[in-house]
Amino acid sequence: RKGLHIERPEIIEQQANGEESCAFSPAPENTSSEHFEEPDRYKGGIYICSNVKHANKVWDALVDKNAKGLVEPDGGCEHLRKFIGVGTKLPENQLVWMTDRTPREEIAMKTSGHQQYFQVVASDISVWYENCYTQNPLVSIPEGVKIIKGD
Repeated sequence: RKGLHIERPEIIEQQANGEESCAFSPAPENTSSEHFEEPDRYKGGIYICSNVKHANKVWDALVDKNAKGLVEPDGGCEHLRKFIGVGTKLPENQLVWMTDRTPREEIAMKTSGHQQYFQVVASDISVWYENCYTQNPLVSIPEGVKIIKGD
């Protein structure tokens, strides 16, 4: 995705009065969410890596999941850029762990070439972007996960 975003999107909720509001998609109740436990020991979260220098940028920040309306329904949070500093451009071939509420940005390559990139989600998910991710044919998408079609 283009621009500053987080991986946990907000979802549109239909209120009793017919109005729509946004709220963070809830993590399953049976998980304690992702977190750093000790050096080299993480629970859940997301791992990313690219073979291209500075193809990704991450921020040492965490978007508050209790602040309704803080991010767009697709996880976009470009409006927060001025509050969270400059971020860190990732070197090539460095595996990085982050939470699904860590702001990040994918940066276009300056020259043409091939990029190898992967992202592994290591915790329960609430949303599956059908056009963005490749499903493992040996693992079914869990019940209760919202499947979003399109970009």
